[in-house]
Amino acid sequence: LSLTVPAALVLGEKLSGLQWLGLALAFPAIWFLVIEKEETARDKKNSWLLAAILLVAAVIEIAFMVLNKNAETIAIDSLSLTGLIFSGAGILSVAAGLINGNALKIRFSEILAGICLGLPNFFSIYFLNKSLAGGLPGSLVFPLLNCSVIILSLLAGVFAFGEKLSPHKKAGLALAVISILLIGFYAV
Repeated sequence: LSLTVPAALVLGEKLSGLQWLGLALAFPAIWFLVIEKEETARDKKNSWLLAAILLVAAVIEIAFMVLNKNAETIAIDSLSLTGLIFSGAGILSVAAGLINGNALKIRFSEILAGICLGLPNFFSIYFLNKSLAGGLPGSLVFPLLNCSVIILSLLAGVFAFGEKLSPHKKAGLALAVISILLIGFYAV
């Protein structure tokens, strides 16, 4: 979210006033939902890892936007692009495992878990590519996607695991819903 929206704007996307307001609300919403009120030493150590993950995610999101903007030039459809992304991720994962000296011992339960996790991820990336290729601006798609994933994860924690919502998480949830509604006012 932090680098994706400016990159989308550099790539020529435009936003309305309400969408700008929604984007402005998305930042504190995510902050309230993700960051715990009192940080421990472990949280501070993990914040570097979180920053690295966010940077890699932003690079991937920007690559999605650029690839989909130039899809006609490179003559690739959404299904092929998604397949290439998954193939590349698989090859990199195996290579990283081999570099770290891990033997490839694969059990049936791991294959089953991989399929259960991989299929929804594959189709979510496929539909993400379809929406970008269909003309929806990345400056709207990615904030909507990121806020929605965080909200769904939070609600899953509440309903599946009985997690209690602190006041700052309730505020973040309210801001995220308002942000999604404002960003969603996209007129073609």
